Amino acid sequence: MITIDKLIRTKRRSISIQISSDGELIVRAPNRCPYSEIEKAVSERINWIRIHQDRIMQNKLANSNIISYKEVMFLGITKPVIFYPKAKKIEEREDHFAVNEKYAENTAKIKRLIIGFMLKKAEDILKDRVNYFANLMQLLPQSLSLTNSRRVWGSCSKTADIKLNWRLVMLPPDLIDYVVVHELSHIVEFNHSRTFWKLVSSVLPDSKERRSLLKKGDFLLNLYR
Repeated sequence: MITIDKLIRTKRRSISIQISSDGELIVRAPNRCPYSEIEKAVSERINWIRIHQDRIMQNKLANSNIISYKEVMFLGITKPVIFYPKAKKIEEREDHFAVNEKYAENTAKIKRLIIGFMLKKAEDILKDRVNYFANLMQLLPQSLSLTNSRRVWGSCSKTADIKLNWRLVMLPPDLIDYVVVHELSHIVEFNHSRTFWKLVSSVLPDSKERRSLLKKGDFLLNLYR
């Protein structure tokens, strides 16, 4: 039997099974639902659970240097971190990121430096892409803000307030654009109906492929915490 990492009981009427971006098995169930029924629901989807957890684990192994801060992914390009005695706190160079050697053994500090670099870049890059596609789609978002979400890359409220995860700047530009177009499309269609997806694909004809590739970057949502 697969271990249930989180069991959340609520007033809901049915059992919901979810795999988090970090590979955790999350089950939501009615308050009075017997545990035996929960186990049965999990066992019925055991193949689906294993496939998704294995995919996430393989992705983590393939990107272990990013997860351990030995490399930095920025705009889809991965560069190693190299330490120098006279480097500024952190500098992006042509084929690597330079960090002052006094932080070589301080993983927490390296993490903070990378976060600071990413946040500064995200403000300009994401604002630029939102403005570009808003003009292209003739839409008017009310606001744009950066988030630190563990679950989603972006969101759009009913009042057209766009929120984008700052970690988007780690992804390739075409995936950043997909998330931006996705959220802007919610200004017109506040759902995931056929009309919504038609709008997204009218702007990005290869949106399905981009959406599939985006899932491979979900492990980044748990990075730099």
